[in-house]
Amino acid sequence: MQIKARVLVCDLINESGFHVLRDAGMRVDFRPELGQTELASVIANYEVVIIRSGVKIDSDIINAASNLKVIARAGIGTDNINLDAAWSRGIKVITAPALSANSVAELVIGYMICFSRNVVYFDSMIKKGSWMDDKPVGSELYGKKLGIIGMGNIGRTVALIAGRLGMKIFAYSTGRKLSNSSLLIENNHITMTDLDTVLRNCDFVSCHIPLTSSTAGMFNLESFSKMKATAFFINTARGKVVDEDSLYRALKERKIAGAALDVFEAEPPMNEKLLGLPNVLCTPHIGAQTKEVQDLISITIAEKIASVMMGNRKIL
Repeated sequence: MQIKARVLVCDLINESGFHVLRDAGMRVDFRPELGQTELASVIANYEVVIIRSGVKIDSDIINAASNLKVIARAGIGTDNINLDAAWSRGIKVITAPALSANSVAELVIGYMICFSRNVVYFDSMIKKGSWMDDKPVGSELYGKKLGIIGMGNIGRTVALIAGRLGMKIFAYSTGRKLSNSSLLIENNHITMTDLDTVLRNCDFVSCHIPLTSSTAGMFNLESFSKMKATAFFINTARGKVVDEDSLYRALKERKIAGAALDVFEAEPPMNEKLLGLPNVLCTPHIGAQTKEVQDLISITIAEKIASVMMGNRKIL
């Protein structure tokens, strides 16, 4: 069989997508060990490259990619791709939006349950041989106010699940304008409002915004100082939308009660003083790391690549 395209896979993705690509007549090389320098030296051999968040496709990589036709991001977000450089070369950029919405939303709900019921504290206490003490047992999510920053697919899914738990949702959209009235008709627990209102009034604030020049460092000491001292901050979006030094200070000075972080300014994270705080809950960028989602993303990305390489001009 004549090879229709050579595909370089630079990040871990499920094997299910490989079968789709090979069935479409493509050769797949799995090279997750490649660093930036090594990637630049081999990228000219490929028509397609598949990445996740761990690889950066910058202008140097694109300039070296003389045969590249498609950059496929197995997930959402393109902040690790130089889109202008890619588009100027006529390279198509493919993503898999919306597929991870439920998995990320469930993680956010899990964080809130952990905080409201002091799960991490009680787990540590009982493993140390203690039982009950005078620390409050916790509180219910029912009736609490959840602030959602960013009402894309994930933000809306968080709102839907949280609303079913009886939470009151206040949301702020940084992108397209969403009609407050239409949202109230569809989900009568959601109120669209401004950013300050969300920060000042909510018991939980969950971040779901993309990383752009305008959102980088958006959550700083000024932002955290507006939140209630009993409030919790959650970030499953992009690490660089948060100034970690400001977050550390806000947590250390008890301007907010705690934070749950699935993403960091640098990954793996290097901010030891932030990670060492007892009121910080951390996970290693696992928002979309469920078997169901990873299978779906792998197959969807592979099908999109096959479609484009067979001449379909539309990016699905």
